[in-house]
Amino acid sequence: MVVFDVVDNGPGIPEALRPRLFTPFMTTRAGGTGLGLALSQRLVERVGGEITLVAGDEGATFRVTLPKARARLEETQ
Repeated sequence: MVVFDVVDNGPGIPEALRPRLFTPFMTTRAGGTGLGLALSQRLVERVGGEITLVAGDEGATFRVTLPKARARLEETQ
């Protein structure tokens, strides 16, 4: 597996919003679509990975876990 973190230094994510973070159309931003995290989660899951919020007091950290790509075998003719 390949694991990486996406980190920001903003105000963090309130506890009450955390269960709905990956719900389509859930946004707290004026003019936001609420699709960013929902689409990201679905794409990561589609390739067999996982994206999760790592709770912290300040900022937000999302941990993305992806399977390593398998080497492609060339067909012999």
